[in-house]
Amino acid sequence: MDEKIQQWLEERLSIYSLLAALYRGEIDSAVKAFQETLLLPYLVTNFDNSLLAESASKLVQELNEYEYSLEYRQKIMLDYNELFLGPDRLKAPPWQSVYLSTEKLLFSEQTGKIEEIYRSFGLASINSDKEPADHIALELGFMARLCSIAIQDTDRLKEVLAGQQLLLADHLIKWVPAWAADVKNNAQTNFWCAFALLTQGWLENDVAEVKELVTS
Repeated sequence: MDEKIQQWLEERLSIYSLLAALYRGEIDSAVKAFQETLLLPYLVTNFDNSLLAESASKLVQELNEYEYSLEYRQKIMLDYNELFLGPDRLKAPPWQSVYLSTEKLLFSEQTGKIEEIYRSFGLASINSDKEPADHIALELGFMARLCSIAIQDTDRLKEVLAGQQLLLADHLIKWVPAWAADVKNNAQTNFWCAFALLTQGWLENDVAEVKELVTS
């Protein structure tokens, strides 16, 4: 495999893995990894997407200002629960079905389409907690798993890129902007607002890069 492609896959694996962990609620470990790897400053300066760069820059400032104190972490977790977890009505439901299905219900046709993509790569077990397959953490985690597959088996690169293009263009990029807008309009912390917009910007950038590579 070309060295640049290898590096590109590894970079994407790291970012998708950390975003997936963040939306699974593994907030402390994800933030620590973002800080230790200097990924946020890297996102500020190395991508031609203003939404990605601006939101990453805000997160750098935010984390530096509050030094990730206990009080700050508690506010972030409370906001996470109200936005994505419950038990009350969620302010930014983290499932594709809510945004793309006619009924706005879980386990809709949208969920089935995502499950089919997972199964096509033999990754049905990706959902060990029985969360609906179209949860944002699972979709981002699947993108990470595909990067890992391509790194380990270079003969599957073309297959992996086709699968990623499908998930990005036909699914993630179609619902994440509306979800990110709900986060922006309802979040009580700048942390989640910035991370939601960073996620949107990252996907916008990635869908273009994957398309370029697939069609080249």
